[in-house]
Amino acid sequence: MRKSQIFCIVCLFFILGVLSGNFLKVDDFYLFIFILFGLIVSIIFRKNKKIFTVGLAAIFLLLGFWRLQVAIIKIDESKAAYHNGEVLEFVGQVIDEPDTRVDKTKFIIGHILAGNASLKGKILVNLPNFPEYHYADYLKIVCELQTPEEIEDFDYGAYLAVQGIYSVCYQPESVGAYDNTSSHNNTAKLLTAYKKFRKQIINFKLQTKQIVDKSLRYPHSEILSAMILGLRRNIPQNVLDNFSQAGISHIIAISGLHITIISGLLMNFFLVLGLKRCQAFWLATLGLVLFIMMIGFGASSMRAAIMGFLVAYGLKEGRMSRSLNSLLAAACVLLAINPKLLLFDISFQLSFLAVAGIIYLGEPIGNFLIKIKIPDFLQIKSSLMMTLSAQIAVLPLIVYYFGNLSMIAPLANILVLPILPFIMIAGFMLIFFGFIFLPFAQICGYVMNFGIGWILFVADKASSMAGSCWQVGKIDFFWIFIIYIFLGWWIWLLNKNTQRI
Repeated sequence: MRKSQIFCIVCLFFILGVLSGNFLKVDDFYLFIFILFGLIVSIIFRKNKKIFTVGLAAIFLLLGFWRLQVAIIKIDESKAAYHNGEVLEFVGQVIDEPDTRVDKTKFIIGHILAGNASLKGKILVNLPNFPEYHYADYLKIVCELQTPEEIEDFDYGAYLAVQGIYSVCYQPESVGAYDNTSSHNNTAKLLTAYKKFRKQIINFKLQTKQIVDKSLRYPHSEILSAMILGLRRNIPQNVLDNFSQAGISHIIAISGLHITIISGLLMNFFLVLGLKRCQAFWLATLGLVLFIMMIGFGASSMRAAIMGFLVAYGLKEGRMSRSLNSLLAAACVLLAINPKLLLFDISFQLSFLAVAGIIYLGEPIGNFLIKIKIPDFLQIKSSLMMTLSAQIAVLPLIVYYFGNLSMIAPLANILVLPILPFIMIAGFMLIFFGFIFLPFAQICGYVMNFGIGWILFVADKASSMAGSCWQVGKIDFFWIFIIYIFLGWWIWLLNKNTQRI
């Protein structure tokens, strides 16, 4: 058994341990005893690779189990969530970029002080859009804290728990800016270098949005803002519906799937320009960094960027299958930091499955595209192979979460994805010109209107076709699990046949 195989098994068992920890509870003492026993077995039988691997796998299974249990917070008087159900007066700092909607703005509040007591945790607060408050502002709020509840079939509490939020405030009794030069939490009130940098990025993002709005017509400006800034709140509902039914919503959603596909498309774009794989890789990585910077260095986007980086690296090496251990290692590191991602973060799940799909389905689908004589002009075949691989891998999960099955999605993606890198690059150029001389940006925007107009046209026509989207409703996860079992078996057969060829 090779070291790479042992590493793969160990990572898989750590992930399995995190998964098991969501359903089982074991005392920490017994976990420690079992881990110690596995360690002893691994040391004694280290020359027997099979027994050594079993012992090591057991250790990491239990470590994953333990990590999840440690992440489950215990609500006590030191936590803000202890006061759920009470009206609480507190001072706190806006610790993330405000999420502005049509009728309200959502703020994540941390560094909380209630009276003389410092409270751990975060509170999600809904406030009117005016007056405006910004990232790093301190607010004084009086509000009844509530425990997040399920919204229809959506476990809203679990979704917020991934972000460390266990309390929500829907209708504050009073709110106002707070002078942070007072004695409130001397360590928290001083902006760290990171917060200063983050605040500059958010201000830059707002200025960029203004440039985009002045350079493109509506709703084209909102599509570009969604693609490169992560701002999709002002996209018309009918456009959102068209994108959903056409199966191309991922291009206007800052999700793991979107960033994974974008990184691969950027890599192929630079290869089209005649660059070597190594040069294309570093330029694609730079583009990925710029993209993440534009959308604000959020935790979820950073996690997705890691997966996107793995795709670019796999394309640099010329064989995505070599990226499997890198994917598993990245997943284990992310789960060690936040084990709640595995079950409750859709973006993490989609990005992991998308990369896994590219790794395992890329070569068989690439061979199929060669058989049907798809040309590789402008890397069309490579981009199509990567996109179809990712889409097939995430399709069951998308159906499970959203209840929609887009039958037209493969064709719609084929029609819009080839121009996506050009739009992204042109979008960055537009922003660059906008800060120098706005008319230059408007000239660039005039040309971009045609590209974005094509995407809107495809979404409109694809969604209006009879039978283009099936509403399948809520599906039990058991059936999704069975589908993935069959998908895994199918992938195994495809790769087996590919190896024979």
